[in-house]
Amino acid sequence: MVWQLLQVRHLHNTPLIFVGPMWKGLVEWAGARMLRPGFELASAQDLKIPYCVDTGAQAVALVREHHERWLSARCAQSTEQDATNGFKVWTAKGPRVGNRQAHQRQT
Repeated sequence: MVWQLLQVRHLHNTPLIFVGPMWKGLVEWAGARMLRPGFELASAQDLKIPYCVDTGAQAVALVREHHERWLSARCAQSTEQDATNGFKVWTAKGPRVGNRQAHQRQT
C-alpha cells in the first residue's frame, strides 16, 4: 500500500525501507516479473522506490538521513517565507502559500 502511494505521488519524500535479507530478492523478483516486455505492470523507476537493507541500524541511518534532508528543506522554506512576509497553510491538496495581509484584505 505505501509503495503504491509513493508510485502515484500521494506520499512525497518518504522512504520505504525493507529490512532483512529477503526483501532484496523480492524486489529483484518483482522486477523480473513486472517489467517483462509486453507485460509491463510497473516502471523501472517504481522498483527504485524501496530501500533494501540488511539491518535495523542501516534502516535507522536512512531514516536519519531523510529526516535531515526534510529539516533542511523545511528551514529553507521558512527562510523564504520570512523574507517575503508570507505564510503557508497545509491543505489536503498540499501547501498553499500567500501573503497574510493580502489574504486578509480579500476576505
